[in-house]
Order: sequence, then C-alpha cells, then structure tokens
Amino acid sequence: ADIDALKRLPPPPKHDLRYKTPVSQVLQSEELFFECHGGRVAVIDVGAMLEEMRRDREEKAKQLASQWEVEGVTNPVGAFRMHYALERERGPVAGPAGTAPLPETQFSYSVSWVIEPLTEERGETETAALAPGSDFRKVVDAIDPKVTAVTFWVYSDSFSVYRRLRDLLHERDFVVAGRPLMEGMPIGSSRRGTASRGQ
Repeated sequence: ADIDALKRLPPPPKHDLRYKTPVSQVLQSEELFFECHGGRVAVIDVGAMLEEMRRDREEKAKQLASQWEVEGVTNPVGAFRMHYALERERGPVAGPAGTAPLPETQFSYSVSWVIEPLTEERGETETAALAPGSDFRKVVDAIDPKVTAVTFWVYSDSFSVYRRLRDLLHERDFVVAGRPLMEGMPIGSSRRGTASRGQ
C-alpha cells in the first residue's frame, strides 16, 4: 500500500546540472588570478606586480654580469606583493661551484616569483563575493571570457568556495583552472614549475 501511494505522488522537480567536460588543456590566453584561503576569495593582481618587476628587470639583469642571481620585491598591490628572482643560466663553462660567473656580455636568465600575502584575513567571503558590486564581481564582470582565463589558487580549507565560484564562471563560459595548495605553500611561478590547465 505504501509503494502504491508513492507511485501516485507527482514526480519531484528536476534540477539540471551543467558541468564542463572533464578534459583540461594548458592555458594559452591571458590569465587572471584569485586566491581561495580561509573560506575567502581575494584578487591577486599579478599583472600589476609583473609590470613593476619588468620596469626594474633591465637594470637588475645588468648585475647578472658578475653574479648568478639578483632578487627584488614589488610594492604592495592590494593584499599581496611579489618577491622575484632573476637567475643567470649556467653554461657549459660555468667555472667551479661557489665562484662568480665568467664576465660575459651575452647570457640568458630565467625569472621566478612568489606571492606574499600581507594580511591574515584578506578578500571576501563566498556570500560577499557573489553579491553584485563585490570586488570579485567587479573584476570578472569587466573581462571577456573569450580572451581571459581565470586561475584559482585553492588552499585545503576553501574548496567549497572555489567550487561555487568556478560554477558561476562556467555558466558565463570562462575557462577556469584550479591549482590546489597545501597550507603554508606559497603561490609562485618558475621555469621548473607546471602550467595551469583549464576546463
């Protein structure tokens, strides 16, 4: 009798779930960065920090004529700043370990950087980020999903925030990459690192 009664009930309403095909590819477009940490999302304006680094890079690169590595730090941009290093490539005749490089007029070098957060509580909660006029919405509403991809650096305490924001961006046809990080690991980039993959 209970089964027959259940059969006579109207079917529950359907909810369609749309997810991107779980196939990723290396990002080839412009990239926008966010950090998900402490249940909050914060904009990382890597572009502004890289622009400042590029302005100083030529002068710092000259110092590589007599040393293997030169470091620098940018001014704060929002809740972050960038520490970067220019490292001269070691050629086949680099000299003994621990010695200065041979004085050459031509050499190549690589650039690596690490993002340093300046405040413990930064960014917006999930509810605040999703609200119209939030810092998160101001940034993503102003960019073209055909030109710019979005990368989230996600710490283990903030996957739920990441999933909600990712789904919102997928609805608007953004390519989204998620980069999981253990607590205490810095956000950074180097030639020995991996490229973001988006879907």
